[in-house]
Amino acid sequence: DTALDTYSVYPDIQTASSTPNASPVVSAVTLNGGSAITLTENTTTSISVTATVTDTDGYANISYATSVIFRSGVTSTCTADDNNCYRLASSSCPLSSCSGNSCTATCTANIWFFAQSTDAASAFSSENWQSSVTATDAANTTGTATTTSGVELNSLLALNVSPSIAYGT
Repeated sequence: DTALDTYSVYPDIQTASSTPNASPVVSAVTLNGGSAITLTENTTTSISVTATVTDTDGYANISYATSVIFRSGVTSTCTADDNNCYRLASSSCPLSSCSGNSCTATCTANIWFFAQSTDAASAFSSENWQSSVTATDAANTTGTATTTSGVELNSLLALNVSPSIAYGT
C-alpha cells in the first residue's frame, strides 16, 4: 500500500509472459516414401514415416514425436494389432535435422508379413495404409497430422511349413 514514488530505489517489476506457448505443428507426413509396401514372408519389413515438426517457440521446445501406421479402415485411433495397426512410441520416432523452429521426425515400424494387404487382389481393396504423427512440446501441448494419401500394402502369398516331414519308410 505504498506509492511507488516514495521508494529510495526503483522496484523491479516483472510481468507474466505475454507470449503463450505455441503448440507444435506437424506437416508433410509421408509413409514409406509414398511407395507401395512390399513385405517379405516369415519376417518383418522395416517401414518408415517421416514428418516435419515445427514449433514457433523454437525446435528446442519440441520434446518428442509418436506415430501410428494403420489400415485406413481401422483409423488412427486403432488398438495395436500386427494385422492392421502399429503404434510407435517416441523411442521409435527420433527427431533429427533440427534447425530454427523445426525438426524431422522419422518413425520406424517392423511390419509383419501377414499384415492385411490393400491392393486389388485383397479383401480390403477399397482401403490403403496411412500414418499419423503426433508431436509433443515442453508444455505438453500437441499437434497431429495424417498422410494426405495412403499407400497400398501389396498381397503376399506364403505358407509356413515345418522344417522336416516324417515320411516314414
